[in-house]
Amino acid sequence: MIRSLASFLIAASIGLGQEIIFAPGQAWAENRLSATMGEVLLRNLQPGATYHLTSLLSFPLKLTYVSDRPAAITILPVLPDDREGKVGYEPIPDPKWIQLDPSEFKVGGSSVVESNVSIAIPEDESLRGRKFIVYLWSQTMG
Repeated sequence: MIRSLASFLIAASIGLGQEIIFAPGQAWAENRLSATMGEVLLRNLQPGATYHLTSLLSFPLKLTYVSDRPAAITILPVLPDDREGKVGYEPIPDPKWIQLDPSEFKVGGSSVVESNVSIAIPEDESLRGRKFIVYLWSQTMG
């Protein structure tokens, strides 16, 4: 059973003027789950390169879970639907561009967990000048 949800959005540009954005969601239900990152905008990313947000931002993605109950926390890259988009951005072509290390946690109650987020841009010149968006969706089960 899903107990709570949180997300943030990544927006990035590839090459000249391209961007990728990350943005936050809300925690729901009886337990609380929140993320340290809100909307993250990355500019001038290059095809064929991998970017580690922990290095770029000087801190990892931190999720705070507040509850007296144990839970499993999962983080997944999710493409926005038509209502969640951002003007001028398109969903990333493949959620596999985003890597989370780790992407799953088991906690015994209130906890703060950390994940390193990376984005790998494929070597593809057709990506230059485009702007992409992706959400990192966090949820608890348990």
